[in-house]
Amino acid sequence: MFDDGLLPAEAWVAALLQLDSMGPAKMRVVLAGRTPAEAWAAIVSDEPLKTSATLRQRWRVKARSTDVKALWQQHTSHGISVLLTESVGFPARLIGDPEPPDVLFVRGDLGALRLPTVAIIGTRNCTQYGADVAYEFGRDLAATGICVLSGLALGIDAAAHAGALAANLAPPVAVVGSGLNRIYPSRNRALWTSVAQAGAVVSEYPLGSAPLRWHFPARNRILAGLADVVVVVESGEEGGSMHTVAEAAARDRTVMAVPGPIRSPASVGTNQLLADGCAPAASAGDIVAMLGLCPISEATRPTPITVADKSHQRILDSFCWQSVDLNTLVKRTGMDFSALSIGLESLRQTRQIVQRGQWFERTTGHL
Repeated sequence: MFDDGLLPAEAWVAALLQLDSMGPAKMRVVLAGRTPAEAWAAIVSDEPLKTSATLRQRWRVKARSTDVKALWQQHTSHGISVLLTESVGFPARLIGDPEPPDVLFVRGDLGALRLPTVAIIGTRNCTQYGADVAYEFGRDLAATGICVLSGLALGIDAAAHAGALAANLAPPVAVVGSGLNRIYPSRNRALWTSVAQAGAVVSEYPLGSAPLRWHFPARNRILAGLADVVVVVESGEEGGSMHTVAEAAARDRTVMAVPGPIRSPASVGTNQLLADGCAPAASAGDIVAMLGLCPISEATRPTPITVADKSHQRILDSFCWQSVDLNTLVKRTGMDFSALSIGLESLRQTRQIVQRGQWFERTTGHL
């Protein structure tokens, strides 16, 4: 059952992590003075281990019914690498980290981590303004040869990686909080696949792991550890983004924040970061300068959106990149309700604006 000497240490570690309640701390206990293969053999033969008898019994039952070779083939057939801290390819950025992961599961190629790296993070409940900024930053940074990192969550994360993929140059890397065969959120399935094909998706959790709540704060420390600079696009006063900021500060990583409307709940956290002394990220160029790289060329800068119809342009100009309701637009444009409604519908069909209930938001035309 465990006599296949051809299996690498990574295969046995992947098998160990499939056992009930086998987290990093317990695995260190089990591996103390043993190779991963020896630890597996000890569990199967019920050798004394520094854990409860009940847990040892559960481990023994599961281990005796597990085909380690078949489990390893499941990883390799799906293109999933398992990296231990001593494995070739383990990210050098995480060696010496205050809380390094003991193992990483990787789908794709981590070669992009040799490039300068920027983590773009923010709230899942972002505004269109935030999504646009994240997309543009992701696109322009990737076009400059910078690896864009995110957590592949909805909102800011997804927009940043969509932008990085659109640049089709520097590969993106994502750090997720579930097993690599448990795509979360499911709405990001296509994006998850695209990031894995172009760059890499990384997790410290074994196959089958559900996206448990506590996985995401743990994930954030890896995201911060891999980044040269962390950019917060939109965030409330608390939440995952602020936890990542704390992890970045603990690792002496630079944190930048995108200024947002003072009345927007989504920008309360970022505006506070600016008040606390974080550098502003008003453009991708600001981030590139923070990295000490050459400025972004004019060829890679976003092209301002204009429309041929002057009345439509007047409507777009009245948004000021904030959510507005119909009454506000009537006042700002001076147009009557009928003409304004026709113009809004035309702009909505061409995806220059989006409507969310009674509110309208301007877009950059890419989402």
